[in-house]
Amino acid sequence: MIPHSHALVPLQPQRRAAMQAIGYVENRSETAHRQGKYPYASAFFRFMGRPVIGLDEIRMVDSSFDPKSRTRPNKERYLAAIDVMISTRGASCIHPLSSSVGHRLFPEIQNMEHQRAEKRAILKAHRRGNVAAKAEELKQRHYQSQQGQAEIELAFCTPSTIRTWYDTWARRDLHIHDLGELVCGWISRFPSLNHFDRYFLRYEPLWVVILEVNLHADEQTEFEAYLDRLMLPNRLPDLDKKRR
Repeated sequence: MIPHSHALVPLQPQRRAAMQAIGYVENRSETAHRQGKYPYASAFFRFMGRPVIGLDEIRMVDSSFDPKSRTRPNKERYLAAIDVMISTRGASCIHPLSSSVGHRLFPEIQNMEHQRAEKRAILKAHRRGNVAAKAEELKQRHYQSQQGQAEIELAFCTPSTIRTWYDTWARRDLHIHDLGELVCGWISRFPSLNHFDRYFLRYEPLWVVILEVNLHADEQTEFEAYLDRLMLPNRLPDLDKKRR
């Protein structure tokens, strides 16, 4: 069932009178008729069957109006507020009227306000999501940059110098698992480290792997250490390629 406030022909007397007042005043303005003071409010009360506007008529519109209160705004201010409210179709409810009066006569305004509030909340959440996504992207880029730098420095390490690399990068923000993946790939380049099996490299803590590599380096002959150094990339050709 359609609520009374949303009916095509308003069933609430005050809402129906407000819509009739709007149509009446706008038709008169199109035909160049002179409008009196507070035309919307005057037409509204006429359609309510109250051609004479007194304090009781004001209270009929705003139940919070107290005719006996000495501090209340005068009737003229209420008429001006009612006139503005009806002329703006409830979009502007100025003092001394409360917003509830406009919402009662023009409930679609409240629905529009709710829709705007929802859209603002969605946009705000979307902006927060974009900011968070951008921050996460920058964080990932920084991490990948750090990981790439660690890989570059590791490429120029031998079994005898890997401990220094590990001590440096283990204190950074890189995950130990990622450092372990780099070390596994690095170990495979050195024939002298071929005796390390895959299970040991994958499942032992990284510090244990580094310790074993360091012990192996301490036991190497000078010739074995020389062969390890031959596995390092040549810096000069790399620099020449970059210049080209």
